[in-house]
Amino acid sequence: MILNKLTQLYNQWGDENKLSPLGSADEEMLREDISYKQMYWLKNFIEVWEHAQEVEYFIDQQIKESKEKERK
Repeated sequence: MILNKLTQLYNQWGDENKLSPLGSADEEMLREDISYKQMYWLKNFIEVWEHAQEVEYFIDQQIKESKEKERK
């Protein structure tokens, strides 16, 4: 859901910055041929990705709990 959209955004950014094919954002930060602006974007992207993972986990847990309650 959210992570799919972020993946699309990440790949589009990589295409626009001529960095495709991309590895993980963590791997890309280790490249020596990226600019400070690109490094900053990747750092922010990683933070957003981590928050999105937490949100998706929360949503999945709520759905799971709701289904369990319905079974009772």
